[in-house]
Amino acid sequence: MNKIEKTLQEKGKEWVVTAMVEESLGYHTPEHAEKLIDQFLSGERKDCCERCMACFNCDLEKMITSDIKSFEFVEQRDPDYVKAVIQKVQAIRKLNPVEQMTISMLYPTAL
Repeated sequence: MNKIEKTLQEKGKEWVVTAMVEESLGYHTPEHAEKLIDQFLSGERKDCCERCMACFNCDLEKMITSDIKSFEFVEQRDPDYVKAVIQKVQAIRKLNPVEQMTISMLYPTAL
């Protein structure tokens, strides 16, 4: 089992979605982060979103793993902060795609 699958099993998809939103500084909306996770779980290992291309040479696994590791570090230092971010991302998920993109462009100052 790889790091992504293990984290999904232990912490849940919402935690990984939040890690991707937070660690990308809002580059990914919650909806987009979930789609990327689903792509990975379906066997895709490359992605061509701008962040994945520019920062991870299209390596989807590397991008998601990096977000998980960074967010785990934050969680070790400040678990209450992580809980608050998860709640905010859950609220953002309830918005329509245009509203999610608007928040994404203002992240993290919009929080």
